[in-house]
Amino acid sequence: MVGLELQFRDKEITAWSGMAITKSMLDHLKFDQAIASCGSPEQGSNRGYRPEQFLTQFMLSAWCGANRFEHGEVTRHGLALRQVFGFTRMANFKAVMRRFKKFTQSTNESVMEALYQWLFNQINTNGITLDLDSTVMTSYGMQESAALSYDPGKHGRLSHHPLRRLSPIPA
Repeated sequence: MVGLELQFRDKEITAWSGMAITKSMLDHLKFDQAIASCGSPEQGSNRGYRPEQFLTQFMLSAWCGANRFEHGEVTRHGLALRQVFGFTRMANFKAVMRRFKKFTQSTNESVMEALYQWLFNQINTNGITLDLDSTVMTSYGMQESAALSYDPGKHGRLSHHPLRRLSPIPA
């Protein structure tokens, strides 16, 4: 048998240590400042969380594999993630959901327009073309903003196209 020595340390181990690099990138890009100036809805409580934390925490959960609001609880209880991102405490998934309910369609569009503008100002393309591919998503039932458009899978069905705003369904 090979001489293998086992040692134990009292330091925490986390599956999300790579998020420290993400935090460095966000700090370098001044992401908190971009969120603070994007026109997010006002906070209703003085005991609440900063708007920058809500969006960062939501994105952090998605980057760590969450695909439902409830899955954000896994990252919320990660002490190492809280320390890396400098959060003294993190909002539970219901608080995040309540925060997103403050967004209207017009608020969402204006906030996202400001964030996209900020993002693309960070990118130096030097003549590079950004090619966006999209998929038409079939809509079942009377979904908001669904319209008749080309859907190769279900001809004549209502659908959504993620890169193009479709006209509303006629009444």
